Amino acid sequence: MPEVYSYDFAMRYLRMLTNSVVGGLIVAAYLTVLVLHLNPALGLDPKGAVPLFVTMALFYGVHAAALFYVLIVVWQVLAVEVLSPGWLSVRLLGWILAGASTLGAALMWTNLVGFEAALDPPGAQRMTAAAIALTACAVVLGAFACFRYSVGRRNRGLSAVLLGVVALASFVLPLVARRPAPDERPTVRATSGTIGELTLNEVPRVSMILLDGASLEFIAPVAAQGRLPHFGRLLDEGAVLHLATLRPTQPAP
Repeated sequence: MPEVYSYDFAMRYLRMLTNSVVGGLIVAAYLTVLVLHLNPALGLDPKGAVPLFVTMALFYGVHAAALFYVLIVVWQVLAVEVLSPGWLSVRLLGWILAGASTLGAALMWTNLVGFEAALDPPGAQRMTAAAIALTACAVVLGAFACFRYSVGRRNRGLSAVLLGVVALASFVLPLVARRPAPDERPTVRATSGTIGELTLNEVPRVSMILLDGASLEFIAPVAAQGRLPHFGRLLDEGAVLHLATLRPTQPAP
């Protein structure tokens, strides 16, 4: 009997861990959606989205999984009834999804306000639509978690299906809102001119100058005033393009 009890005890906490790991992946997925909205230049294809998700999972996902595990263990210690979740518990994942989606919606609204000046109007509109969709899903997931807690273990199959549908919608709808219109293309302003006796098309070598932290909105007016003559010549005789950046702009984890 002691061996059986010890085995059940260990498996119970291992199942808590698997639910926590899934919770960490859920948080990483919501953060990936957020970063994709803040950076419209990043593609939705696996080549662009998967490395971003892996980065989020290895840093934020691990921390979120540890936090979820601590919360579940504390719940187990304080609960009157022994908590024995399944490997993928509908009840636990309902609460995890409700909390993670609420956090994701709050972060999306906060970043939408904070980066409003850096986002173009179509990008801000798409991010607003995504924030509304995620907020609505968070409300539904919160209601589901409360309902599931009140009914106990009844109708687990139907509850799992409903949870999966709403959870999938909380990821898909913001991504659908993020997809740009088919006719949107990045614009490049190119001008013609001469350098010495050669036209730009005849110059055998192209020099690229990348400026970090120097916005064209600042450089162009100052150059037009004659205060930056060399930059003015580059603007008049070269090609100018706004460089995409990765937001948030602080160094990656």
